[in-house]
Amino acid sequence: MIFNPIEYTLKDGRTLILRPPQEADAQEMLTLRIKTAGETDFLMNYPEELASYSMEKQLGFISRMQTSENDFMAVAEVDGRIAGTCQLSCNTRLKTKHKAGIGIAILKEFWGIGIGSAMFTEMVKMAQQRQGLQVLELEVVEGNSRGMALYRKFGFETVAEIPYAICLKDGTMLKAITMMKKL
Repeated sequence: MIFNPIEYTLKDGRTLILRPPQEADAQEMLTLRIKTAGETDFLMNYPEELASYSMEKQLGFISRMQTSENDFMAVAEVDGRIAGTCQLSCNTRLKTKHKAGIGIAILKEFWGIGIGSAMFTEMVKMAQQRQGLQVLELEVVEGNSRGMALYRKFGFETVAEIPYAICLKDGTMLKAITMMKKL
């Protein structure tokens, strides 16, 4: 989905630019993906699982996002650095094309200054513009209270809990919580 860059003033006074990813962002996006995976247990990968993800794959992913009619992706740029990414992925099958999934990742040093809220504001706007889209959904890991507070702020409600869905390296088992928002 095509969109124009948009600026937000963050809680700390800095400017956030939400913009489409560019090929020049590939290395920084890959680094962000690996680093965010190591900063929290609430993302679905450990950093070592991403180590073999190649630059070629990253460039292909960016190219697909730039031309996709069914996906929206934005990078969150602060002070010339990519602080996070967000993605809205619309289903294309006849029985599920009324739904889209949402995901975000933000570097820990940028938590709590409004980037997540800005991302969700824009993803909800994009979803509302898409004809036939009725439901947004996401999955959150048990214990991610910061994430859940953000999702509730934007009208998401818990609709399901899957026990033992996540197993951390230390053997801790966590629920996966499905949240949805009706547009």
